Amino acid sequence: MSGRWLKTSSTDPVIQTEPGHADDFPEKEKFNLSRWAIGHPSIARFLFGLILLTGVFGLLNMGQKEDPDFTFRVMVVQAVWPGASIQEMQDQVVNKIERKLQETPHLDWVKSYTRAGSAIITLQIEGDTTGADVAESFYQARKKVGDIASELPSGLLGPYFNDEFGDTYITLHSLSGDGYSYPELKAFAIQARDMLLTTPGVEKPSFSATSRRRSISTFPPRRSPNAG
Repeated sequence: MSGRWLKTSSTDPVIQTEPGHADDFPEKEKFNLSRWAIGHPSIARFLFGLILLTGVFGLLNMGQKEDPDFTFRVMVVQAVWPGASIQEMQDQVVNKIERKLQETPHLDWVKSYTRAGSAIITLQIEGDTTGADVAESFYQARKKVGDIASELPSGLLGPYFNDEFGDTYITLHSLSGDGYSYPELKAFAIQARDMLLTTPGVEKPSFSATSRRRSISTFPPRRSPNAG
């Protein structure tokens, strides 16, 4: 084992020392939160109360909805061509629309179902797309299909787009009244819908009117030619 020789002067004794080891030095003590809290009770109680109040405040101000918003990433495109065969619908309508829909941003897949006289095309957006990007993708899909409207056959009904699968009806109201005619009830329902449009939190009132109508025809009795 090697060492060091220390000599202060010629008359001083010679002292031999051994090199130090890492185990000879105490390790730095790690921070102990529990020991610190016991040693500083006032500060610990203050921080605990602050965290508790922050949690209560966040809970009371948390947004809540009975029907939370969620984004549907599916659009359905429907086209109707009366009198067309399956092959005509596929060649002149579905293939053209599908090719344009494949240019839609964030597109996941496109599927179509074709039958004589009509076709349904389903457009799926990628699952990790944000709500704002989904709305933009649907807008681009409508725009791109609209660009080829002149290439579609005459007599085609549509294409019709439907992407409002996320609408939720909160309340349902029904109107009826004895002594009131159908036009009077319908006019009152339209006024009620217009008033709901100004109500905070109401996004889109939907209106549907039905009536039971009966038509009674009377004919004069046929007179016999032998009657006097």
